[in-house]
Amino acid sequence: MRLKDNFLTYSKDNDTYILPPVDSGFTGMIRGNETLGGIIALLSHDTSEEEITRAMLEEYDAPYETVKADVKRAVKILRGIGAVDE
Repeated sequence: MRLKDNFLTYSKDNDTYILPPVDSGFTGMIRGNETLGGIIALLSHDTSEEEITRAMLEEYDAPYETVKADVKRAVKILRGIGAVDE
Protein backbone atom coordinates (compact mmCIF):
# COMPACT_ATOMS: atom_id res chain seq x y z
CA MET A 1 0.00 0.00 0.00
CA ARG A 2 1.03 3.61 -0.46
CA LEU A 3 -0.41 7.11 -0.18
CA LYS A 4 -2.12 8.24 -3.37
CA ASP A 5 -0.12 10.87 -5.23
CA ASN A 6 -3.04 13.28 -5.51
CA PHE A 7 -3.33 13.78 -1.73
CA LEU A 8 -1.40 16.82 -0.54
CA THR A 9 0.56 16.52 2.68
CA TYR A 10 2.09 19.31 4.70
CA SER A 11 3.98 19.35 7.99
CA LYS A 12 4.65 22.33 10.19
CA ASP A 13 6.12 22.19 13.67
CA ASN A 14 4.62 19.01 15.17
CA ASP A 15 1.47 18.97 13.03
CA THR A 16 0.82 17.06 9.82
CA TYR A 17 -2.01 17.92 7.44
CA ILE A 18 -3.52 15.83 4.66
CA LEU A 19 -5.65 17.53 2.03
CA PRO A 20 -7.65 15.48 -0.45
CA PRO A 21 -8.13 16.34 -4.12
CA VAL A 22 -11.39 18.07 -4.99
CA ASP A 23 -12.83 14.96 -6.66
CA SER A 24 -12.06 12.56 -3.80
CA GLY A 25 -15.51 12.67 -2.21
CA PHE A 26 -13.96 13.71 1.12
CA THR A 27 -14.44 17.39 1.88
CA GLY A 28 -12.21 18.08 4.81
CA MET A 29 -8.72 17.94 6.11
CA ILE A 30 -6.91 15.46 8.34
CA ARG A 31 -4.71 16.98 11.03
CA GLY A 32 -2.36 14.81 13.05
CA ASN A 33 0.80 14.88 15.06
CA GLU A 34 4.39 14.10 14.09
CA THR A 35 3.66 10.37 14.43
CA LEU A 36 1.15 10.67 11.59
CA GLY A 37 3.81 12.57 9.67
CA GLY A 38 6.15 9.60 10.07
CA ILE A 39 3.48 7.19 8.87
CA ILE A 40 2.75 9.41 5.87
CA ALA A 41 6.45 9.57 5.02
CA LEU A 42 6.64 5.78 5.08
CA LEU A 43 3.59 5.60 2.81
CA SER A 44 5.46 7.53 0.12
CA HIS A 45 6.56 4.15 -1.23
CA ASP A 46 4.92 0.74 -1.32
CA THR A 47 4.87 -0.71 2.20
CA SER A 48 2.75 -2.67 4.67
CA GLU A 49 1.31 -1.99 8.11
CA GLU A 50 3.90 -4.32 9.61
CA GLU A 51 6.79 -2.52 7.89
CA ILE A 52 5.43 0.83 9.11
CA THR A 53 5.06 -0.55 12.63
CA ARG A 54 8.66 -1.81 12.68
CA ALA A 55 9.99 1.51 11.35
CA MET A 56 8.01 3.45 13.96
CA LEU A 57 9.40 1.20 16.72
CA GLU A 58 12.87 2.36 15.72
CA GLU A 59 11.77 5.98 16.25
CA TYR A 60 9.68 5.69 19.41
CA ASP A 61 10.18 3.97 22.73
CA ALA A 62 6.80 2.31 23.00
CA PRO A 63 5.47 -1.24 23.25
CA TYR A 64 4.98 -3.11 19.97
CA GLU A 65 1.22 -3.55 20.53
CA THR A 66 0.74 0.18 21.15
CA VAL A 67 2.60 1.17 18.00
CA LYS A 68 0.81 -1.50 15.97
CA ALA A 69 -2.59 -0.23 17.16
CA ASP A 70 -1.65 3.39 16.37
CA VAL A 71 -0.49 2.45 12.85
CA LYS A 72 -3.61 0.37 12.26
CA ARG A 73 -5.83 3.29 13.34
CA ALA A 74 -4.01 5.80 11.12
CA VAL A 75 -4.15 3.50 8.09
CA LYS A 76 -7.86 2.84 8.72
CA ILE A 77 -8.56 6.59 8.68
CA LEU A 78 -6.51 7.06 5.51
CA ARG A 79 -8.31 4.18 3.83
CA GLY A 80 -11.62 5.68 4.92
CA ILE A 81 -10.96 8.87 2.99
CA GLY A 82 -9.61 7.00 -0.03
CA ALA A 83 -6.01 8.16 0.47
CA VAL A 84 -4.36 4.74 0.17
CA ASP A 85 -3.63 2.64 -2.91
CA GLU A 86 -3.56 -1.01 -1.96
